[in-house]
Amino acid sequence: MNPLLLSLYLVTASSLIGQVEWNKETPSRTPDANGFQPSCVKNLAGVCAVVRSDKKTGMMSFSEILEDGAAEKAGLKKNDVLVLVDGITIVGMDLNSVVNLLRGIPGTKVSVTVLREGVQGPQTFEVVREKVVFKNPTP
Repeated sequence: MNPLLLSLYLVTASSLIGQVEWNKETPSRTPDANGFQPSCVKNLAGVCAVVRSDKKTGMMSFSEILEDGAAEKAGLKKNDVLVLVDGITIVGMDLNSVVNLLRGIPGTKVSVTVLREGVQGPQTFEVVREKVVFKNPTP
C-alpha cells in the first residue's frame, strides 16, 4: 500500500496510538487536513495499536494491533473494548483524550483494562510504550 494512503487511512479511520516514524526512503510529508505530520511528535511513544470510537455507543476499541508492537507483546487483541487507562475510566472521553492517555515516553508502562468477547469480566494488561515505525511497503 502506498505510504501516503496508509497514513491517510490511519488518521481518518481512527487514531493511531503512538508516534509515527517514517524510514529514510519516505519522502517528507506536510500536514494533512487533520494536522497529521509524521515528524511533528518528538519523544512520544504509544501502545502500537489503532483505536476507534463507536459513534452509536461511545465505546472505544482496538481496530488494529500492529504486528510485533507493544500492544501485541502485552496480549491485547483486535476488538478489545477499552474500559480503563492507568486506572482512569475512559467512558465519556473523546478519542483524542484516550489517545493522549495511551501515549507517553518510550519505555514507560501504561495499564490498559479491556473487555474481551468470550471472556468474563475485565482484563488488565501492562503495556510498555514504544515508537511506532512504519516501513515502506514494497510496490
